[in-house]
Amino acid sequence: MTPPISAGPTLHPALPVVLHSDQASPISPDTGSEKAASVVSSTAKERDEHQGRSSTSSNRDDLVEPENEAAPYRLVDAFRFGSSRRRRYDPDSIATVRTAFDDEKLEPHYRPPPEWENTKNYDPNFRWTHREQDEVTRVLDKRVLFFAMAFFAILNIDRNNTQAANSDGILKDLGMTTNDFNTATSLFRGMFLLAELPGQALSKRFGPDRFIPFQMALWGILTIAQMGLSGKSSYFACRALLGIAQGSFIPDLLIYLSYFYTKKQLPIRLALFWVAMQAANGTAALFSAGILEMRGVGGLAGWRWLFFWEGLLSILFAVIAWFAFVPSPSQAKWLNEKQAKIVVNRVLRDDAGKHQMHNRAALTWRHFVSSVTNWRFYPLFFIGILFGIPQSPPQTYLTLSLRGFGFSRIVTQALSSVQYWLAIPTGLAVVLLSDVLQERALVALVQDLWILPMLITILGLGKNAKPWTYFGLVTLIGGAPYTHPIQTAWVSAISGSVSER
Repeated sequence: MTPPISAGPTLHPALPVVLHSDQASPISPDTGSEKAASVVSSTAKERDEHQGRSSTSSNRDDLVEPENEAAPYRLVDAFRFGSSRRRRYDPDSIATVRTAFDDEKLEPHYRPPPEWENTKNYDPNFRWTHREQDEVTRVLDKRVLFFAMAFFAILNIDRNNTQAANSDGILKDLGMTTNDFNTATSLFRGMFLLAELPGQALSKRFGPDRFIPFQMALWGILTIAQMGLSGKSSYFACRALLGIAQGSFIPDLLIYLSYFYTKKQLPIRLALFWVAMQAANGTAALFSAGILEMRGVGGLAGWRWLFFWEGLLSILFAVIAWFAFVPSPSQAKWLNEKQAKIVVNRVLRDDAGKHQMHNRAALTWRHFVSSVTNWRFYPLFFIGILFGIPQSPPQTYLTLSLRGFGFSRIVTQALSSVQYWLAIPTGLAVVLLSDVLQERALVALVQDLWILPMLITILGLGKNAKPWTYFGLVTLIGGAPYTHPIQTAWVSAISGSVSER
């Protein structure tokens, strides 16, 4: 029976390997010039020995030992200054880390099956340098991460456009009450949650590179359909359908990213992922203020035009996603043959379980039961469900509250955008804190600990809250340090297989 897939243990005694690159430990300033000279000499000798050798050398003694592999570039590194930020690395030293794939007895058990989409690029003897690895990472950030961030931003623009519509009087136009809006919000979120698992199953069956553009086009069409809303029933129906269409989009994107990045590379990129979300929310609030001024054009309310333009934008980005996303690194035309091999072998060495399922393989009932019965995920499930509850109501009803205080439509939209811009530095700060402390569970408490004093103050003030006081308190609530990127990276890191992830 094939043993469980894992990155594999250290199988050989440590070798005197010097690491260089953004994934290697920098030379400490206090080691002295003599040690630095020794490092340079050693790496120069290593480079000379490898010169002229094929990148697929079978020499297994040129590998980096797992215990010598330092953390990759972390968010904290962006805030280092002076000598602490300068790194002295030899970019031409070998970056390949020793794993079970380098043991002749274990390798057959970990070897990818022929039907895996990247098998043609699998090579346990393949070696690459830090320079090549860094170049590949830059390409991935431009061709994978950038588009993923853009599409995630579009999701949040469409997901939150009802807040802008509220500032234009959609409830009054449709003859609805605040309670009706509450019901519609609950419908959307309930269907969003229920669609998560079926959507992920479909994404796994057809591939996220095809299912994600389909989702975007579908919710774009449904968003445009909201132009024709005529009352409470049609509003409820559209919100429920939008929840279904958008349900599994975030995990679909994360699965797609995991095809290209290692577990150590994902946290900083997920932090940027949610920075894009906050920036999109802030920009959309200002963008919406202009569109809402179209009220009366064509005899239509401003919120109807808002749904039209934002839905059209989603469809446009769906077309871009169709051409931008690729099924796998091996099928990416913007990677040359060597770069594709680096991506495939680096990701596989990081998590051998990623070859267990083809990118078009369907999830089975056995996969579902295995994931649901994995008790290690339960604490994270509860955190993921509960952490945002204190923040959501004040954010959702801010535009209605500001209009109730007498602010104009444009001022309401402008004020509602401030919370999102505040959430960018606080969100980066909390991820930075987690990065520095190398702690997830306790840092995940920061968001709700930040929010609690503001909620207590609002409750204490009650109806006596002044407009600007209320705005300030809710803005601080909305701008709280967003800890979801930490939780998401945590789930991805402890998932033992693609199906669990």
